[in-house]
Amino acid sequence: SPTTRPVSLAPTSIPITPTPTLSSAGACPEEYTPLSRYSVGTQVQLGGIVFECVDIACGYDGFEPEPSLEDGLWWQVWDVIGTCSGTYAPATSSPTTRPV
Repeated sequence: SPTTRPVSLAPTSIPITPTPTLSSAGACPEEYTPLSRYSVGTQVQLGGIVFECVDIACGYDGFEPEPSLEDGLWWQVWDVIGTCSGTYAPATSSPTTRPV
C-alpha cells in the first residue's frame, strides 16, 4: 500500500548578506586609476567609496577595489574607509615675493 509522507509548505529562506553601513569619510580623495602604483597608506575613491591601500600589490591587475564591496582579491590589499562626496581642496601656499 502507498505511504504518505508529510509535505512542508513552509517557505524556505535564502541567506542574504547585508550591505555594510559605511560612515562618511568626508571629501573624496583622488579616483583610483587601474594599474597605477600606490604606496601603503594611500587613499583613493571609486564609486563614492574610499579605500586605503594596505599592501604593495594595490595597483596590480586583479586587485582593483570594488565599489560594490563584493568578495574578491581586492580585500587582501585594500581597506574600506567609508563613503565620500566632493573633493579635497588641493594644498597650495601663497606665492612669496622677495624684496628687490
